[in-house]
Amino acid sequence: MEPTEKIDLNTASAKHLTVLPGIPVNVAKKIVAFRKRHGGIIHDWDELLKVNGFPGDRLEEIKARAVLRLPSGKG
Repeated sequence: MEPTEKIDLNTASAKHLTVLPGIPVNVAKKIVAFRKRHGGIIHDWDELLKVNGFPGDRLEEIKARAVLRLPSGKG
């Protein structure tokens, strides 16, 4: 992954999520688990606020470094 490439929260592994600001390994794993429980995708940024431990105060920083790409035919 290129350093300037945005991380797709709908496909990134927990390891890749940890490069985002304020996302430690335990929260990254919770994001992946949340995604799996919800059909494999996160539809909206606000859904991340439901993940226990997600740093809501850093959401804007995370948005600058990540994307929410929806798979074809979903959403």
